[in-house]
Parts: sequence; C-alpha cells; structure tokens
Amino acid sequence: LRLETDDGGNSTTPSEEQLLNWSKLREFAIKGVHDTRVHLSHVWTGPTRSAYDHGKHSGPCVSWRLDHILYTARSLRLHSCWSALEAD
Repeated sequence: LRLETDDGGNSTTPSEEQLLNWSKLREFAIKGVHDTRVHLSHVWTGPTRSAYDHGKHSGPCVSWRLDHILYTARSLRLHSCWSALEAD
C-alpha cells in the first residue's frame, strides 16, 4: 500500500476502500501460500533506484527498493547477492 503525498508534502491517509482492498489482497496471498504449500524467499538487494519521492517534482532524491527477487528454497539455493545502489 503506497501512500502518496499532497502538494504540500504531507502524507495522505488511505481511504477505507483502499484499506479494504489491501486487506483482501493480503488474505488472498496468504491463502495462496497455504493452499499451494509454496514458501517464497526474498533476495535482499537493498535500494535499487534513486529519484524524487512520490508526488514530488523536485529534490532531494530518495532511494527506493523496486527489485523484488523471489525464489523457492525448496528447489533453488541463493549462492550470492550484492547491494545494487548504495554500495557504489
């Protein structure tokens, strides 16, 4: 659930409909994991992008983590990974 900011840079709160939709999506995802018995692991890459914050038209830039690499430890083993942006 991403919270946008208004023109003044203040965070806006999610509507009841947004919270309900998020809750339904979360329950659907949990049920899918339970029904398929698939456990996904997440590769931590750290921040992968730097840009203006959500709803902003000028700096400063902030870093975001956009890459989501998921794998099943049942069939794959993570050999290695590295920081994508901050370690440069």
